Amino acid sequence: MHLLVKAMMRNYLFLILTLLLPIFTQAQIEGLWIVTKVQVGEETPTPVAKWFDLKADGKLLSGNGGIINTRGNWSQEKDQLLFQNERGQANPAGPFQIQKEENTMTWTWEEEGMLVTIHLQANQSLPKASWDYLYGNWQIAEVWRDGKLQSQLPDADQPLSLFFRWDHQYTVRNASDDNLLSPGIWQIHGHRNRLRLLPFDPVIRGMTWEIEKINNHQLILSRQVEAGQISRLVFGR
Repeated sequence: MHLLVKAMMRNYLFLILTLLLPIFTQAQIEGLWIVTKVQVGEETPTPVAKWFDLKADGKLLSGNGGIINTRGNWSQEKDQLLFQNERGQANPAGPFQIQKEENTMTWTWEEEGMLVTIHLQANQSLPKASWDYLYGNWQIAEVWRDGKLQSQLPDADQPLSLFFRWDHQYTVRNASDDNLLSPGIWQIHGHRNRLRLLPFDPVIRGMTWEIEKINNHQLILSRQVEAGQISRLVFGR
């Protein structure tokens, strides 16, 4: 009788572990994951502040910085991860192969004959993108040319102040006329910290600036000007 009870207990434990194994396996990748690197062949088109939130109920959220741009569902079977959109349509790229080690994970698949690899890191909070800091008013603080601080005002077509709105419109005060506001549209590249200003006035030419640094208090923009010189503008709140 004692041996029978022990055998029944072993069978019971085996049944419980068998039923719970898929749950344990799935729970390993639940949570918030930040994309640290994307490799497509020899290229590294890593998006800015990309993240995936794999909810415990199978829901999926994904975005860049504070912007959510994907909603859907996720499911896992062994070492494969499949995404579906809100209408239940599967990701056309098919399932991803998963390799997880502690707080890091990689997803791989083949697309158009090239191997695509996404490297991810577990995190507790959403990453911030350049545009999350950009909104609001910025005042010019310093002007640099080829590593030298300039004593004079910026060039006539350079801004004294910039105001960025949430709807991707901006206004700028230029050194040529402090009282004149020039509106336009601003864009930030999805894979690089590059800011593009496109004026509504067709007479005013647009400009593209590299975002060297941005946080709640400081914005540093740079671009190459004539003769290969680097113009650098430092803004503060």
